[in-house]
Amino acid sequence: MFESAPLVVPARVAEQVADDPADWVATLSEACRRLGPDHEPISTARGHDFRLLTDVPGVVQQLIATVVADATTGRPAVVESVADVTALEVGLVRAALDDRLDDLDLPWSPWPSVAATLVIPSVVLGLSEDLRAADGPKLCRLASLLAGPAAEVCLELARGVESVA
Repeated sequence: MFESAPLVVPARVAEQVADDPADWVATLSEACRRLGPDHEPISTARGHDFRLLTDVPGVVQQLIATVVADATTGRPAVVESVADVTALEVGLVRAALDDRLDDLDLPWSPWPSVAATLVIPSVVLGLSEDLRAADGPKLCRLASLLAGPAAEVCLELARGVESVA
């Protein structure tokens, strides 16, 4: 289940989403890639005290991301900044893309956390900077494992990888 707090976006972006609600992921993805006059992304989900709301508590998302990072890198994760948190979140999605989650001995299923993490704009941006042509099929496979908005994000990223390749 996903709900969203209002995202802070320019009026033009809000109008584009209202004109074509089915394509909201692509519209917001494009808006996040454009930079404003201060050289920061023009839209953000961090204009409030909480991220996109899911039924996965943020602390569980962070715990899963940390446990996966520890297991896949072989060393304890160090979190000293927001950038470190984003790197952990991107690492969780990358582990899912590379089909490494099922081999880990985790105390909980990581899949709800992967889905919740995939709808964080900073994670989508961080992940998109690291995608290669070979990731297109992986993104489609991951989309088949996830529900709703997270699956849409995967498919949109896959289309982007295919268009660049």
